[in-house]
Amino acid sequence: GQYCEPMMTSVGSQDTTGPMTRDELRSLACLGFSADLVMQSFCHTAAYPKPVDVVTHHTLPDFIRTRGGVSLRPGDGIIHSWLNRMLLPDTVGTGGDSHTRFPIGISFPAGSGLVAFAAATGIMPLDMPESVLVRFSGTMQPGITLRDLVQAIPYTAIQMGLLTTEKQNKKNVFSGRVLEIEGLPDLKCEQAFELSDASAERSAAGCTIKLNKEPIIEYMNSNVVMLKWMISEGYGDVRTLERRIARME
Repeated sequence: GQYCEPMMTSVGSQDTTGPMTRDELRSLACLGFSADLVMQSFCHTAAYPKPVDVVTHHTLPDFIRTRGGVSLRPGDGIIHSWLNRMLLPDTVGTGGDSHTRFPIGISFPAGSGLVAFAAATGIMPLDMPESVLVRFSGTMQPGITLRDLVQAIPYTAIQMGLLTTEKQNKKNVFSGRVLEIEGLPDLKCEQAFELSDASAERSAAGCTIKLNKEPIIEYMNSNVVMLKWMISEGYGDVRTLERRIARME
Protein backbone atom coordinates (compact mmCIF):
# COMPACT_ATOMS: atom_id res chain seq x y z
CA GLY A 1 0.00 0.00 0.00
CA GLN A 2 3.01 2.34 0.08
CA TYR A 3 3.02 5.10 -2.54
CA CYS A 4 6.00 5.12 -4.88
CA GLU A 5 7.07 6.43 -8.28
CA PRO A 6 9.18 3.70 -9.91
CA MET A 7 11.28 4.44 -12.97
CA MET A 8 9.63 3.05 -16.10
CA THR A 9 12.39 1.43 -18.15
CA SER A 10 10.10 -0.19 -20.74
CA VAL A 11 6.66 1.07 -21.82
CA GLY A 12 4.35 -0.63 -24.31
CA SER A 13 1.40 0.92 -26.13
CA GLN A 14 -1.04 -1.15 -28.17
CA ASP A 15 -3.21 0.02 -31.03
CA THR A 16 -6.73 -0.04 -29.56
CA THR A 17 -5.68 2.52 -26.94
CA GLY A 18 -2.78 4.02 -28.94
CA PRO A 19 -4.80 6.97 -30.32
CA MET A 20 -5.91 7.86 -26.78
CA THR A 21 -2.32 7.59 -25.55
CA ARG A 22 -1.30 9.91 -28.40
CA ASP A 23 -3.93 12.46 -27.33
CA GLU A 24 -2.69 12.26 -23.73
CA LEU A 25 0.90 12.80 -24.89
CA ARG A 26 -0.19 15.88 -26.81
CA SER A 27 -1.93 17.17 -23.68
CA LEU A 28 1.33 16.66 -21.79
CA ALA A 29 3.17 18.60 -24.53
CA CYS A 30 5.51 15.63 -24.87
CA LEU A 31 8.06 16.17 -27.63
CA GLY A 32 10.39 13.40 -26.48
CA PHE A 33 10.01 10.33 -24.29
CA SER A 34 11.77 10.21 -20.92
CA ALA A 35 11.22 6.46 -20.53
CA ASP A 36 14.24 4.56 -21.81
CA LEU A 37 12.17 2.55 -24.32
CA VAL A 38 8.63 3.13 -25.56
CA MET A 39 7.17 0.68 -28.07
CA GLN A 40 3.97 0.90 -30.14
CA SER A 41 2.29 -2.17 -31.62
CA PHE A 42 -0.60 -2.72 -34.05
CA CYS A 43 -1.55 -6.26 -33.10
CA HIS A 44 -5.28 -5.84 -32.44
CA THR A 45 -6.37 -4.01 -35.59
CA ALA A 46 -4.00 -5.29 -38.29
CA ALA A 47 -6.03 -8.30 -39.43
CA TYR A 48 -9.39 -6.57 -40.01
CA PRO A 49 -8.78 -2.82 -39.90
CA LYS A 50 -11.62 -0.33 -40.01
CA PRO A 51 -11.07 2.93 -41.94
CA VAL A 52 -10.10 4.72 -38.73
CA ASP A 53 -7.55 1.96 -38.02
CA VAL A 54 -5.96 2.43 -41.44
CA VAL A 55 -5.45 6.10 -40.63
CA THR A 56 -3.90 5.15 -37.28
CA HIS A 57 -1.56 2.67 -38.99
CA HIS A 58 -0.27 5.46 -41.23
CA THR A 59 0.02 8.28 -38.70
CA LEU A 60 0.84 6.79 -35.30
CA PRO A 61 4.25 5.26 -36.20
CA ASP A 62 5.77 8.63 -37.10
CA PHE A 63 4.29 10.19 -33.96
CA ILE A 64 6.02 7.54 -31.82
CA ARG A 65 9.34 7.54 -33.70
CA THR A 66 9.77 11.32 -33.73
CA ARG A 67 9.58 11.25 -29.93
CA GLY A 68 12.24 8.55 -29.68
CA GLY A 69 9.96 5.53 -29.51
CA VAL A 70 10.04 2.24 -31.39
CA SER A 71 7.12 1.49 -33.69
CA LEU A 72 6.24 -1.95 -34.96
CA ARG A 73 4.37 -2.48 -38.22
CA PRO A 74 0.85 -3.81 -38.83
CA GLY A 75 1.09 -7.58 -39.12
CA ASP A 76 4.17 -7.91 -36.90
CA GLY A 77 2.27 -9.84 -34.24
CA ILE A 78 1.22 -9.33 -30.64
CA ILE A 79 2.81 -6.70 -28.45
CA HIS A 80 4.10 -9.10 -25.78
CA SER A 81 6.21 -11.25 -28.11
CA TRP A 82 8.15 -8.11 -29.08
CA LEU A 83 8.18 -6.06 -25.88
CA ASN A 84 9.35 -9.04 -23.81
CA ARG A 85 12.42 -9.27 -26.02
CA MET A 86 13.33 -5.63 -25.37
CA LEU A 87 13.34 -5.91 -21.57
CA LEU A 88 16.16 -5.43 -19.11
CA PRO A 89 16.39 -7.64 -16.00
CA ASP A 90 15.43 -6.21 -12.61
CA THR A 91 13.58 -3.22 -14.05
CA VAL A 92 9.99 -1.96 -13.94
CA GLY A 93 7.68 -1.20 -16.82
CA THR A 94 4.08 -0.77 -17.89
CA GLY A 95 1.84 -1.25 -20.91
CA GLY A 96 -1.66 -0.55 -22.15
CA ASP A 97 -2.69 -4.20 -22.21
CA SER A 98 -3.82 -6.28 -19.23
CA HIS A 99 -1.42 -9.05 -20.25
CA THR A 100 1.66 -6.83 -20.07
CA ARG A 101 3.36 -9.19 -17.62
CA PHE A 102 7.14 -9.19 -17.94
CA PRO A 103 8.94 -12.56 -17.56
CA ILE A 104 11.98 -10.71 -16.18
CA GLY A 105 11.65 -7.70 -13.92
CA ILE A 106 8.08 -6.63 -13.19
CA SER A 107 5.35 -4.69 -14.95
CA PHE A 108 2.12 -3.03 -13.92
CA PRO A 109 -0.50 -2.73 -16.72
CA ALA A 110 -2.21 0.64 -16.99
CA GLY A 111 -4.73 2.64 -18.98
CA SER A 112 -3.87 5.00 -21.82
CA GLY A 113 -3.43 8.02 -19.54
CA LEU A 114 -0.91 6.37 -17.23
CA VAL A 115 0.92 4.80 -20.18
CA ALA A 116 1.29 8.27 -21.70
CA PHE A 117 2.44 9.71 -18.37
CA ALA A 118 5.00 6.92 -17.92
CA ALA A 119 6.32 7.36 -21.46
CA ALA A 120 6.57 11.14 -21.17
CA THR A 121 8.04 11.41 -17.66
CA GLY A 122 9.80 8.07 -17.21
CA ILE A 123 7.99 7.34 -13.94
CA MET A 124 4.55 6.10 -12.91
CA PRO A 125 2.64 6.87 -9.69
CA LEU A 126 1.86 3.60 -7.97
CA ASP A 127 0.37 2.38 -4.71
CA MET A 128 2.58 -0.67 -4.33
CA PRO A 129 0.36 -3.75 -3.97
CA GLU A 130 0.83 -6.45 -1.38
CA SER A 131 2.39 -9.68 -2.62
CA VAL A 132 1.60 -13.39 -2.47
CA LEU A 133 4.49 -15.86 -2.39
CA VAL A 134 4.05 -18.89 -4.66
CA ARG A 135 6.84 -21.40 -4.03
CA PHE A 136 7.28 -24.60 -6.03
CA SER A 137 9.29 -27.43 -4.48
CA GLY A 138 11.01 -30.44 -5.98
CA THR A 139 11.64 -30.94 -9.69
CA MET A 140 9.36 -31.34 -12.69
CA GLN A 141 8.45 -34.99 -13.18
CA PRO A 142 8.22 -36.73 -16.58
CA GLY A 143 4.93 -35.92 -18.28
CA ILE A 144 4.40 -32.67 -16.36
CA THR A 145 4.02 -29.70 -18.70
CA LEU A 146 4.38 -25.98 -18.23
CA ARG A 147 0.60 -25.69 -18.44
CA ASP A 148 0.37 -28.04 -15.46
CA LEU A 149 2.53 -25.62 -13.46
CA VAL A 150 0.30 -22.72 -14.48
CA GLN A 151 -2.83 -24.56 -13.38
CA ALA A 152 -1.21 -25.78 -10.16
CA ILE A 153 -1.29 -22.25 -8.74
CA PRO A 154 -5.09 -21.74 -8.69
CA TYR A 155 -5.65 -25.43 -7.91
CA THR A 156 -3.51 -25.23 -4.78
CA ALA A 157 -5.17 -21.97 -3.76
CA ILE A 158 -8.59 -23.65 -4.05
CA GLN A 159 -7.35 -26.58 -1.95
CA MET A 160 -6.17 -24.11 0.72
CA GLY A 161 -9.47 -22.21 0.72
CA LEU A 162 -7.84 -19.05 -0.66
CA LEU A 163 -9.67 -19.10 -4.01
CA THR A 164 -13.30 -19.95 -4.75
CA THR A 165 -15.24 -20.32 -7.99
CA GLU A 166 -18.75 -19.62 -6.69
CA LYS A 167 -20.25 -16.27 -7.68
CA GLN A 168 -21.32 -15.38 -4.15
CA ASN A 169 -18.84 -14.56 -1.36
CA LYS A 170 -15.89 -14.95 -3.68
CA LYS A 171 -12.38 -15.39 -2.36
CA ASN A 172 -9.32 -14.61 -4.47
CA VAL A 173 -6.03 -14.27 -2.63
CA PHE A 174 -4.35 -13.12 -5.87
CA SER A 175 -6.70 -10.23 -6.68
CA GLY A 176 -4.88 -6.91 -6.70
CA ARG A 177 -1.66 -8.47 -5.41
CA VAL A 178 1.73 -9.28 -6.92
CA LEU A 179 2.58 -12.94 -7.42
CA GLU A 180 6.17 -13.70 -6.37
CA ILE A 181 7.03 -17.08 -7.89
CA GLU A 182 10.01 -19.09 -6.63
CA GLY A 183 11.26 -22.65 -7.06
CA LEU A 184 11.53 -22.69 -10.88
CA PRO A 185 14.94 -21.05 -11.39
CA ASP A 186 15.91 -22.91 -14.56
CA LEU A 187 12.87 -22.00 -16.66
CA LYS A 188 13.56 -20.34 -19.98
CA CYS A 189 12.36 -16.74 -20.06
CA GLU A 190 9.76 -17.67 -22.67
CA GLN A 191 8.45 -20.31 -20.26
CA ALA A 192 8.45 -17.82 -17.40
CA PHE A 193 6.14 -15.61 -19.46
CA GLU A 194 3.54 -18.39 -19.50
CA LEU A 195 3.40 -18.12 -15.71
CA SER A 196 3.51 -14.33 -15.50
CA ASP A 197 0.95 -13.96 -18.31
CA ALA A 198 -1.48 -16.26 -16.49
CA SER A 199 -1.38 -13.94 -13.47
CA ALA A 200 -3.72 -11.66 -15.44
CA GLU A 201 -6.35 -14.40 -15.32
CA ARG A 202 -5.95 -14.47 -11.53
CA SER A 203 -6.76 -10.70 -11.40
CA ALA A 204 -3.28 -10.11 -9.99
CA ALA A 205 -1.70 -6.65 -10.15
CA GLY A 206 1.61 -8.06 -11.34
CA CYS A 207 3.97 -11.01 -11.27
CA THR A 208 7.68 -11.56 -10.79
CA ILE A 209 9.61 -14.82 -11.18
CA LYS A 210 12.96 -15.64 -9.62
CA LEU A 211 15.25 -17.10 -12.31
CA ASN A 212 18.88 -18.12 -12.46
CA LYS A 213 21.18 -15.84 -14.43
CA GLU A 214 21.96 -18.46 -17.12
CA PRO A 215 18.53 -18.46 -18.86
CA ILE A 216 18.44 -14.66 -18.62
CA ILE A 217 21.88 -14.32 -20.25
CA GLU A 218 20.80 -16.67 -23.03
CA TYR A 219 17.65 -14.59 -23.53
CA MET A 220 19.59 -11.31 -23.61
CA ASN A 221 22.06 -12.60 -26.20
CA SER A 222 19.20 -13.73 -28.45
CA ASN A 223 17.40 -10.43 -28.02
CA VAL A 224 20.47 -8.39 -28.96
CA VAL A 225 20.55 -10.25 -32.28
CA MET A 226 16.86 -9.48 -32.83
CA LEU A 227 17.25 -5.76 -32.09
CA LYS A 228 20.20 -5.52 -34.48
CA TRP A 229 18.04 -7.20 -37.12
CA MET A 230 15.30 -4.62 -36.48
CA ILE A 231 17.76 -1.81 -37.17
CA SER A 232 18.89 -3.49 -40.39
CA GLU A 233 15.24 -3.78 -41.47
CA GLY A 234 14.58 -0.07 -41.00
CA TYR A 235 12.76 -0.07 -37.66
CA GLY A 236 13.17 3.01 -35.53
CA ASP A 237 13.92 4.99 -33.54
CA VAL A 238 17.45 3.70 -34.24
CA ARG A 239 19.04 5.56 -31.31
CA THR A 240 16.61 3.97 -28.87
CA LEU A 241 17.28 0.49 -30.24
CA GLU A 242 21.05 1.05 -30.13
CA ARG A 243 20.81 2.31 -26.54
CA ARG A 244 18.83 -0.76 -25.50
CA ILE A 245 21.33 -3.06 -27.24
CA ALA A 246 24.19 -1.40 -25.35
CA ARG A 247 22.40 -1.82 -22.02
CA MET A 248 21.65 -5.47 -22.77
CA GLU A 249 25.26 -6.17 -23.69
